[in-house]
Amino acid sequence: MQLLKRRNISEARLAEALKVSRPMVACILKGERALSLKQASHIERFLDLPEGTLLKMQIGNQLQEYKAELKQSLLNSLSSAHAFWSHPMGLPDEVPDEEIIEKTFMCLDVEDIATMFELYPKSQIKKVWLEHMVPQGDYLRRLNTMIAYVYFDIDNPERYLQRQENIQLNKRLNPCMAD
Repeated sequence: MQLLKRRNISEARLAEALKVSRPMVACILKGERALSLKQASHIERFLDLPEGTLLKMQIGNQLQEYKAELKQSLLNSLSSAHAFWSHPMGLPDEVPDEEIIEKTFMCLDVEDIATMFELYPKSQIKKVWLEHMVPQGDYLRRLNTMIAYVYFDIDNPERYLQRQENIQLNKRLNPCMAD
């Protein structure tokens, strides 16, 4: 852990202060064992850290791992649905979020779409939908109408979609007017 190195404190010294074994401290520092409230409080006092610092770091790491699992789950579902058929080797190494969002709407089911909304902010999903899918007009009209109504609570999806198609078309025709 960087905090120990910066303060020139060994794992053994921290273990002694916490009254636990050095292997236990090693497991905690590697993230293999979650910190209890008591352990976090003791370590924060020992290292003179603001209260809650270690738990926030731990939760942040857990959240990152959870989001990575969600993303991998979506990528696996997309791969199984042959959404990456145009890539020579199947699933590309790095799939842009925009492509994951678009392909999830187009190729996957409601459960996977719910996973996508858990993974990405609604504003990001809506932006991708408006910029990549809505401009396709009649080709995706039914899908876009359902998305507008179900996922974005748009009361009159047909009129909304027509207005958004025009906005996206104008952005492409007049790039200087893009926001």
